[in-house]
Amino acid sequence: MKVTLVVPFCFTLIVSVISRSTQSTGATGKLVCDGRPVSNAKVQLYTDRSASPSGLMATVTTDANGDFTVKGRSSNYETFRPHVFITHHCHSERCERKFNMMIPDSYTKSGSKPSDLFGLGSVELKRKYPSETKTCPSPKP
Repeated sequence: MKVTLVVPFCFTLIVSVISRSTQSTGATGKLVCDGRPVSNAKVQLYTDRSASPSGLMATVTTDANGDFTVKGRSSNYETFRPHVFITHHCHSERCERKFNMMIPDSYTKSGSKPSDLFGLGSVELKRKYPSETKTCPSPKP
């Protein structure tokens, strides 16, 4: 009787550990507007493209040279399709522009620290990206 109880318990434990294994990823790059570095732009790393608060892994801002490095990890293995979200004001001082880029699967690793970061290179923010949204504050009365 003890063996029949132990086997299902061990199987359940193994499946639980495998399904909750930690995945990590990261990205690095430089943000520019008309070729000039963009400082203080927000760069966020999410587990997927929905950008739900529960999927936020990390938030950084670009430095004075427009450079950033963002890294994160998650135990939510089923929905781990990481995306970098970039929020900026290039050619839109009053409005906030936001778009996302998917991190390729090859830059997702098991474990709590990514071994290789996805290099976005120099990202020109003056262009409109396919996933881009624009949010403008309401005019003051």
